[in-house]
Amino acid sequence: MKKLLLTGFTPFGGENINPSWEAVKRIDNLNGFSIEKVEIPVVWDSAFTELEKAWKSFDPDCILMVGQAGTSDSVRIERIAINLCSPTKDNLGKYHKDIFEETKIDEDGPDAIFTSFDYEKIYGALKENGIKARYSFSAGTYLCNFLLYSVLLKINQGKKSIRAGFIHVPYADEQNKTDSPSMSLDEITRAVEIAANNII
Repeated sequence: MKKLLLTGFTPFGGENINPSWEAVKRIDNLNGFSIEKVEIPVVWDSAFTELEKAWKSFDPDCILMVGQAGTSDSVRIERIAINLCSPTKDNLGKYHKDIFEETKIDEDGPDAIFTSFDYEKIYGALKENGIKARYSFSAGTYLCNFLLYSVLLKINQGKKSIRAGFIHVPYADEQNKTDSPSMSLDEITRAVEIAANNII
């Protein structure tokens, strides 16, 4: 049986919940996968460290990361990660590398790395199930992009071929963002399940 590492983030920006983790933690069964779930802190110094701990112990064949994109009205299927972090504070009030300027994630890493999951299959499955979805070519320069780039870099440096990628989900209706698009948490959970089931 294939092994899938599934991640979502803790709340940030003053929110009480993060729909990425709320959806991930609801998922118990997937077709043909055993699952390990990890809640990722919105903290520069420990985001990838927490994922890497599970990676080492679980040895996944696939990694699906999920994050919140509050301005989006669709599930965004990320295609690329860039070697750049913005000077944005994390949940501990710190900047990446404690530097108040743009920084590289890895000084020797490539400028960008493409995802390795089956993005076309995921997109088609989401659309077939009536869930708004689109491709995205920028995961931003905050923790979502940082995590995605760090994972893809480690895969490229390793010997095992792993299907990995990232999807962004909108605000959940439960967050009561009347001035922004949102989806029900049930629909977000269904979207994550569909993406996971079609990752390869």
